[in-house]
Amino acid sequence: KAVIARNNKTGEIRSGQIMLSPDYTYYLLKFAEKDYYPLTKVEMVYYKLATMAGITMMPSELISIDGDEHFLTERYDRKNGKKIHTQTLAAMNPNARNYEDLMTVFSEGCKRIAQGGSFLIFPQGSRERVFARKGYSSIGAKLAEKAGVPVIPIAVKTDCLPTRPNGKGWFKDFGTVDPSQDIKVACGPVLTGTAREMHAASFDWIKGKLDSWGLPTEG
Repeated sequence: KAVIARNNKTGEIRSGQIMLSPDYTYYLLKFAEKDYYPLTKVEMVYYKLATMAGITMMPSELISIDGDEHFLTERYDRKNGKKIHTQTLAAMNPNARNYEDLMTVFSEGCKRIAQGGSFLIFPQGSRERVFARKGYSSIGAKLAEKAGVPVIPIAVKTDCLPTRPNGKGWFKDFGTVDPSQDIKVACGPVLTGTAREMHAASFDWIKGKLDSWGLPTEG
């Protein structure tokens, strides 16, 4: 694979690792494997099937170089030179074995919400020393959007000691709470909008609250 930038006017291809003028669009290029299964052509078939099914996909195409068909897809994680934070299924739902599991979370979640239920979702999966955007799951915001309900962010501060050196080892627990320290909990505002808007707003609010408590954050 390679990250490239292609000039929209001239077709010139350059490295996608550098900032270029707006005339360039950034792509991921997957090379054809000469003596193996035509994976790039299969990917193009999947792309066409997905778009025919109404799934939003980044523009993709096959480009021919020296007789080989390479798969080219526009980058979904860059816009105007800035990174768009994205997450895989494993990041959103670590226990999911496939996308059917994720769809079950959404379908069953929407049913329970429609019946008057609420969900408390831990977007980090397990506790981390630093609250960072890159590890902040969007599954809660996506469920809220699908169910047509708002999100209420909650910030929690507890002081505890890890039971494993450098956060590594057999156990995920972060140790016992230090009773000499205060536990702080704060509920944020009611957030509405698209999943992306609610996800960003909830992270920003929690980050701001943790910053005010003197806790390490990132992003």
